[in-house]
Amino acid sequence: AHESAGVPYGLAAFMAATEALGSAFDIVEVAGSRRIRIEVAAAAYFQSGARLGLDWLRAEIERLAVEGTWQAVARSGLRDAALRVQRGVALQVLATPGAGPLAAKLERWLARQGDTVAAWRRTLAEMRAAGSADFATLAVGVDAVRKLVD
Repeated sequence: AHESAGVPYGLAAFMAATEALGSAFDIVEVAGSRRIRIEVAAAAYFQSGARLGLDWLRAEIERLAVEGTWQAVARSGLRDAALRVQRGVALQVLATPGAGPLAAKLERWLARQGDTVAAWRRTLAEMRAAGSADFATLAVGVDAVRKLVD
């Protein structure tokens, strides 16, 4: 995305890498609380986020244009809430009983969540279909996705 905007490759790669650092503290927390390697925690974090569309939700939150302090605070609150959900999902996936690779744990967790995941996916589909998301849409989305970890 940065390169298509005319940013040189080296700088675009650096910018893309730093965007992932927003999740670093959550990944370290997941690794520490589950007593696992950072790489495993990161895999759980990003794989579960991708499967649930949390990456899209966070990207839309980042795209929000802010006008003034209150909107900046609101966007920050939405971002923090989405990150907390993603951290909570990763923790739950890693705590899912049963042997096997991470992908199998994720599938078991998704199956156990059943209706809650289905409701979130419907909300996500509606938000995506609406096009550009605004503060109200994303606030409703964050509230809907919180149910995955409540």
